[in-house]
Amino acid sequence: MGFEYCNPGWSYGPKRREYHFIHFVKEGKGTLTIEGHTFHIHKNQCFIVPAGEVSLYAADKKDPWKYSWIGFLGIESGRYVQQLISNKNFVIDINLP
Repeated sequence: MGFEYCNPGWSYGPKRREYHFIHFVKEGKGTLTIEGHTFHIHKNQCFIVPAGEVSLYAADKKDPWKYSWIGFLGIESGRYVQQLISNKNFVIDINLP
């Protein structure tokens, strides 16, 4: 679990992790590349990366994102993550305070 204030253009990956994670974008924007698709993500969205998937994500060069994140793993976690990303939609609109 953590919180990041990313510098413009900062990126992470490509990397495969042993756990699932969700990033909640509180400000700014960036991109997520996973399974050959690039998603443009902005404030009030979250992105989910299942365990074992290779992902690359990067903060925008002009309006870098600030986000909080959580990583998790558990007996049924894979099933719940697959329900969240039905149809390979790794990005979800949310309403952050």
